[in-house]
Amino acid sequence: DDKPFYEYFTERRVLTPLDSLPPNLVQALIATEDREFYNHWGVRWTAILRAVIVNFQEGRRAQGGSTITQQLARKLFLTPERTLERKIKEWLMSIKLERSYSKNEILEMYFNINYYGAGAYGIGAAAQTYFGKSPGDLDMMESAVLVGVLPAPSAYSPLRNPDLARQRRNTVLRSLVAIGQLDASAFDTLSQTEIVLHQPEAGAYG
Repeated sequence: DDKPFYEYFTERRVLTPLDSLPPNLVQALIATEDREFYNHWGVRWTAILRAVIVNFQEGRRAQGGSTITQQLARKLFLTPERTLERKIKEWLMSIKLERSYSKNEILEMYFNINYYGAGAYGIGAAAQTYFGKSPGDLDMMESAVLVGVLPAPSAYSPLRNPDLARQRRNTVLRSLVAIGQLDASAFDTLSQTEIVLHQPEAGAYG
């Protein structure tokens, strides 16, 4: 009948421009992942120094808080292995990204390239998968949920682990309080709110 019978996909992805995203989503990401995002050139030098000291003096693998740009570089070009060599490549690629693209372009790529669990690649697919809406319609609580899943989409998925997802959401909300983007009373309300998920029709995603 000229209607799709079934859909097969490797990555379900909907590209979404940054200007279509709500400010609360961008604020949640920056508050949680990289509060100095607009003030660095791709890396935070104090984090680099800490990683080098830990690696060489304590014999541990290189570590340190990665910037949003570093995370993007890792997703685009590198493997997830934690070695000093890979970290140096990550730093160099991050600086190159910052020289080649604007901050807003980096944010747009970041939101669109990340995996959010449940087969959803990119913020457009994630908003539809979890909440049945376009990214521009996400409220503060929903934005916090989606930012919260990014470090470990399977572990923090509200579909698979609702309790962990609530904990991560509340961590993101606390970060917003810390930077003055959310007041304490709003946090108290949102942190007690249940995560209400979209229930797709059977077979909607294959």
